[in-house]
Amino acid sequence: MEETILAPRDDSIIQDDHVSTPQQHDASDPAKDAETEEKSTASSDDLAPLMRGISSALDYIEHLLTFANTAGESQDSLMREIDVRSNNLRTGLDQTKREIDESTATASTVQDATRTTVSSKTDAIRNDLEKISQDLETKAEGATKVLSAIEDIGKGIKLLALNATIEAARAGEHGRGFAVVAKEVGNLAQSTMQRTNEAVDLIDLSDVTRSLRESMANIGSDLDSLGSEIEEALGGLKDRFAAMSGRLDHISGHNQVVFELLDASKESSARTRSKVSWATGEIGNLSACTTDETAISAKLSQFLRSNHIHDDPAYDRLADIKSRGKIRIAIDPALVGASFRPQKNGPLHGIDIDYAHAFAKSIGVACEFVEHPWDLLTELLFAGKKAGQPPADVVWCALPPSDFYKGVAFSDTYTYLNFSLIRRPENTSINTIADLEGKVLGTVNDPAALAVLEDVGLRWADNENKPGGIAKLSNMIAYGDISRVHDAVATGAIDAFAGDHPVFHWASSNPQSPWHGRLEVLPKPILPHPFFYVAAVAAAPASYTLLCAINDFIARFRTTPERAAIEKLWQGEAINHHLTYKDEAGNLIGADELASSYQAHCRKFNIDPAK
Repeated sequence: MEETILAPRDDSIIQDDHVSTPQQHDASDPAKDAETEEKSTASSDDLAPLMRGISSALDYIEHLLTFANTAGESQDSLMREIDVRSNNLRTGLDQTKREIDESTATASTVQDATRTTVSSKTDAIRNDLEKISQDLETKAEGATKVLSAIEDIGKGIKLLALNATIEAARAGEHGRGFAVVAKEVGNLAQSTMQRTNEAVDLIDLSDVTRSLRESMANIGSDLDSLGSEIEEALGGLKDRFAAMSGRLDHISGHNQVVFELLDASKESSARTRSKVSWATGEIGNLSACTTDETAISAKLSQFLRSNHIHDDPAYDRLADIKSRGKIRIAIDPALVGASFRPQKNGPLHGIDIDYAHAFAKSIGVACEFVEHPWDLLTELLFAGKKAGQPPADVVWCALPPSDFYKGVAFSDTYTYLNFSLIRRPENTSINTIADLEGKVLGTVNDPAALAVLEDVGLRWADNENKPGGIAKLSNMIAYGDISRVHDAVATGAIDAFAGDHPVFHWASSNPQSPWHGRLEVLPKPILPHPFFYVAAVAAAPASYTLLCAINDFIARFRTTPERAAIEKLWQGEAINHHLTYKDEAGNLIGADELASSYQAHCRKFNIDPAK
């Protein structure tokens, strides 16, 4: 395959096939020289389309290999992060084990001390109660004697009453018998009073009550002392349990990160295998085309058509879009607020969907949305989702300009937005970046977002040693699956999220949103200046006129009521600013930069730019 591809580029091979060498003809023969030159020119003209086709095919495969390499690099990065988190997990578990061992020893000490103290106090209480019981028994015996005497007195009174009755019957003039009776009754009454007083003294339990009160006071004091001892001992346990609780929260956070990373790693691994397999297959297909010398042109043409590769120098993507009546726009259907379905299987909505429709209308075509994960959207500009599928014409989906995206050209800014903190409404402890100390923060897996968070002073495992930090996170979770971030905040899987305002405005404020009332966007943005979104096309001459059309639309649409309505609906207000891709770091490409390569391309192939 290699020799066949290189052969047309080798002048010596062309000469061997079509031109006589100086030893084979008379150099002084003008006619022969002219004939030779004509044949050489004709041969070159025949080979030119073939070489362009092969070059286009190689460019296509190179893009596939680049995608595979990028996926592999992402996989390596994820595995490194998993290794870091795993080490943190092991450290946390070791520390927790030590805390548990120390807490067990402390608990055993408290148990022994409590057992000894309680046993001692129980013996003292038992002795006090035994003494009180003996006192009560003595009092009871005395009361019994007194009551027995009172009973005897009662019998005597009864007898005297009987005698008095008899004497009364006899009375008459003999009233002296009553005097005797009266005297005896008086004596008996005196004796009864005396006995009653004795009974009161014996039955009075005030001294016993006093003894009980003293004992209870002593018991209370002893228990207070015991309580202090236990409280002091348990205070240390409380601190240890608090430390363990924090440690377990930290471990849980690391687990959350690891689970997220494992999911991402699994997805990245699948992506890598898929793209490597795709690229390998296409290399095989191209090899089959170029090794069959008799049908190389036909097979190569078939290869190009099946992969929607355009090798015509005059190919213009904008003209192609208008000819087919549709523009293929790459979006992520899970990006709430930007491009999503509020109802399952329902139509797409969002700020980017509205902008895409408005642009398509401006050039007289319909929208055909190509749905793909957000972090892979720019790949669709060079190849379809699968082999045999056409590429997208433009990415119009929450894309910030960055040199992370290779081979693309960016439009002017079509919307400005705040980069905000999102929390649960009840989590009022988080109001600023500084409040994220020890918290778990989520953000989108976007290099631009991570760079911003690092610049404002947030530190996590990857950058914890970098100076200038104002808050050390417990964990940072970079989400590749954007559909999970709203639930992550609402359910408390993460404490807060740093994200683009439109992605959370509808989710938090619209009553139809499943997260309405469960999310809150803090009013103060993370940055003093806004973020901004751009559209992107392949940085190729064929896309130049399309990029110019996008920029013309953005400039005209900026002052329209339709644009104001879109902005109000999806982010509450229209934010005006002047930032563009030119304000970002790196040598980013836009229409101005693409113009020079487009003009050079037109000159090379004698194409009229005006057409």
